[in-house]
Amino acid sequence: MNRLRFPNANANRAARAFLRGRVIGQMDLGSSATEIAGRLNLSVRTVQRWIRQFRVTGSILPQKPGGSVKKTTPRADRLLIRLAKRHRLSSAREVLQMWQERVSVQTVYRRWLTKRLRRYRLVKRPMLSAQQKLNRYQWANARVLWRANMWNRIVWTDESRIRLHSNDGRSRVTRERGERFRDDCIAKTVTAGGGSVHIWAGIWHDGRSEIQVLQGNVTGNSYIIVLQHFLNNNNNDKPENWILQDDNAPPHRAQVVNRFKQEAGIRSIPWPARSPDLNPIEHVWDYLKRRLNAGPFIPNLANLTIRIREEWANMPQNFVQNLINSMNRRIQAVILANGGYTRY
Repeated sequence: MNRLRFPNANANRAARAFLRGRVIGQMDLGSSATEIAGRLNLSVRTVQRWIRQFRVTGSILPQKPGGSVKKTTPRADRLLIRLAKRHRLSSAREVLQMWQERVSVQTVYRRWLTKRLRRYRLVKRPMLSAQQKLNRYQWANARVLWRANMWNRIVWTDESRIRLHSNDGRSRVTRERGERFRDDCIAKTVTAGGGSVHIWAGIWHDGRSEIQVLQGNVTGNSYIIVLQHFLNNNNNDKPENWILQDDNAPPHRAQVVNRFKQEAGIRSIPWPARSPDLNPIEHVWDYLKRRLNAGPFIPNLANLTIRIREEWANMPQNFVQNLINSMNRRIQAVILANGGYTRY
């Protein structure tokens, strides 16, 4: 019996792919390799080889000539992915020891990439207890129906410490191998960042307060002075029926501060602990620090204070508005995370 063969690599690939497809189709219908070979005038070994290749690669196309042979099976690859997700903090070399396959670390990385797994820097977030997650969930759930007219009444406030010399971890450098310690390839640091400026400010949908520079650590009494200055500043066109947002730092919740707020008629929104992702002003601090790092060299703290005030005054108000308009999305993210961490 004359059997169809492909004597060289220049055979018609389209015809071969069509024939392989017929083999796989008949296999799916339950035919054996012997039955398929008889119908299509092929050798049984050829049919078996094509079926075996389809089960391994998932493709009816022939493998390209050349290249290294895959040293691991699909089952072993699935085990690697499970190990990587089960031990997320382990390095590729540590996962390879658990995997116990005789391959290189680079093979581990290549297998990860097929499942879109890569090594990333850990995101830093405040530690949340089960009770704190519950409080965040309940806080968000109580405000899930709030709309712009409510969020626009809130004055979002916070303190921030801006260092004279800092590296936010975003910087990258283009260099060759072996140039790691070139003078122009190094992020230079100084002790305590060369000093810092401690500031307080507030934002709302249609405006912002002035920057207040704080001296020393914040106490209950010094926080009262900050609030008095904010209330008495005629340049602060605060929203109608505004509500103050401040976090649960001890100075903000001191008894003297609570009495002052009550006497001054300041209403505060309750705040869940360890929830910077719910405060839009955190992104303002990040914006401010990036603008300062991208600008010209700042020689001392006096110049840093001047630059902070300049960047604060030049910050677009629509940037602030977009942050406050994101509150409903932040609320939804907290609810979906059951009070856990969000991307904000």
